[in-house]
Amino acid sequence: MKDKKAPGIDFIPGEIIRELFFSDKYWFTNFFNILLKKGIFPKIWKIAKIVLIPKQGKQHTAPDHYRPICLLPTWGKVFDKVITNRLVYYLEKQNYFNSNQYGFRRNKSTISELENIKSFIVHSHAENKLVCLISLDVQNAFNSVNWNILKQKIKKLPIPVYLIKVLFNFLEDRTILDKNTKVSYNQGVPQGSCLGPTLWTSLLMTYWLKISAKIQEYKHLPTTSFL
Repeated sequence: MKDKKAPGIDFIPGEIIRELFFSDKYWFTNFFNILLKKGIFPKIWKIAKIVLIPKQGKQHTAPDHYRPICLLPTWGKVFDKVITNRLVYYLEKQNYFNSNQYGFRRNKSTISELENIKSFIVHSHAENKLVCLISLDVQNAFNSVNWNILKQKIKKLPIPVYLIKVLFNFLEDRTILDKNTKVSYNQGVPQGSCLGPTLWTSLLMTYWLKISAKIQEYKHLPTTSFL
């Protein structure tokens, strides 16, 4: 846990959690292992206190001119990280992610991605080929994820059953607290969650397989290379 991070409704700073871990590592580890085995993500940890941050360059006259930041309970963030590490471990072990997927992956960066794109362009030009680069931007990506679709994709992931169960529980009964108003929601990946980017990337991979299959067909053209 990073220091001086704003806590959620529990008001417990990360420094306290760290001290608890070093005071009794066995209890700490056993506690989260029990939750994992039972497939439970405690409901109290699913309450996100929302803070709206104005987006740069916007007039701040409409809801989409603000970026919502979810302040999550610290205990939940720790368990969130534990689940994320398990999920990433199994997905990487099974080579689930495409080799060209750079976002939200360890030892991957946008710099490496740009270097590979540059190398591809230089190589293609050397062979007198035309390079076509298509860049897609999914509007409001994290907030628009449909949970029913996401759950169907999670079922097909190469991960243990207990992990599927806890991921399902993670997505259920989530609420947002805005001052004194509590609202339930059933779509999107929680902002501020470690699992959010990984779940989004996992969902994206299913569509990437379909897209890459189509791109592969066009790669047979003699004068054109597609990224």
